[in-house]
Order: sequence, then structure tokens, then C-alpha cells
Amino acid sequence: MVCTGREKGHPDFYFYDANWNRLYYQHEALEKANNIEKPQNLDEMLKIAKNLCKGYSHIRVDLFDVDNNIYFGELTFFDNSGFDTDISYETDLKWGEKILLPNK
Repeated sequence: MVCTGREKGHPDFYFYDANWNRLYYQHEALEKANNIEKPQNLDEMLKIAKNLCKGYSHIRVDLFDVDNNIYFGELTFFDNSGFDTDISYETDLKWGEKILLPNK
């Protein structure tokens, strides 16, 4: 996920897979026509995220690419408390199917 325009109050979100293919997860009215340029250090960012998320069934890893430097933001267990109204119902189901909870 790429987030732009935080300073305007409600940022724009763009979703991509690890190969930088655009994914449309939000309600259609929220999807922007333009694309975001792939960060030069995306592979390193993915490597960092994979290391930081080991052992968790779900966690969001916030990394920032500023002038080709990687900065760590935070680890988030429940983004939007689990109630993100920007993503579509179909996306919510799709993401839910991907989470494998431990049987404890």
C-alpha cells in the first residue's frame, strides 16, 4: 500500500503486489487513475517487512521511502481498529481469508 497526500486530511491509497502490479481494493470512487512510481528500494523494503512480521498472523509494517532512504514508522496490529470503510466488502472478505489464526 502506498499512501500519499496525508497533509490534506484524507490521504489517497494505492495498492500493489510485490511485483508492483496495481490492485484495486477500495470502493471504485476512491481509486485514482494515476499510478505511483515503483520505489527503487522496494525489494529491500519488502525484506525488512518480512523480517519484522515474522511470528504474527497479521501485522501492518509501515516503512517510508524518502529520497531513496528507508525509514521505519510503526507496526500496527489493528489498522482502523479493523473497520476500514474505504476498502470494498469483497476486499475485506479476501483479506480475511488470507489470515491464518493459530489454533490455541
